[in-house]
Amino acid sequence: MKQNSPVSIVPLGQRQLCLDDDDIDWMENLTWKMHQPAKKGAVIRPDLSQGISSHQIRAAPLWDPNERIFKILTLGRPDDLEFNASSYFESQDGLNWAKPALNQIEYRETTENNYLSVDQEGVPMDLENYSLAPTLAVYDSDTDDPLARFKGATYIGGLQRNRFQSELVFLCQMLAAGRCCITQLLFQAVMSIIEAMIWLRGHLS
Repeated sequence: MKQNSPVSIVPLGQRQLCLDDDDIDWMENLTWKMHQPAKKGAVIRPDLSQGISSHQIRAAPLWDPNERIFKILTLGRPDDLEFNASSYFESQDGLNWAKPALNQIEYRETTENNYLSVDQEGVPMDLENYSLAPTLAVYDSDTDDPLARFKGATYIGGLQRNRFQSELVFLCQMLAAGRCCITQLLFQAVMSIIEAMIWLRGHLS
């Protein structure tokens, strides 16, 4: 490690993409070589048979060290679904992605699909139809609660609030238990925090 650089530890068995020597203290009998990437195309495509015309992503896939698979959320749902939802995928190699049945959202008279959404109970009606699809997930290795390992983030609709989507973090069980929930009390508390942040940034900028 270079002097005064933050400690960066790569867990045993994992790889790290090195684009510079920031985390390398010294090299001996080694050289750098950059290879031209080979374009492979999309690995997750819209399922037109399920009424999905597009997928969007807000973050890179996350690595689950316990299950040793990649997981990702996309903003992709059937176009005729009456409320916002996300699609959940998982992969062993990052190229071939499966759609496990989460049994959370009923669509075409079945819950055998990979759609999920924040529990809308207690959420104001003017927000629930377009703002509560989880847009990304992270793995929290520091928590002692195994059901809180995964945390999801979404955004609140509105021109100002959209800018703070990464700061509105819901503690979710969505990937651990196939469900994501948020209580009315938590929703109101988070909204108060976001409103305060908007006010502070407006007065400090």
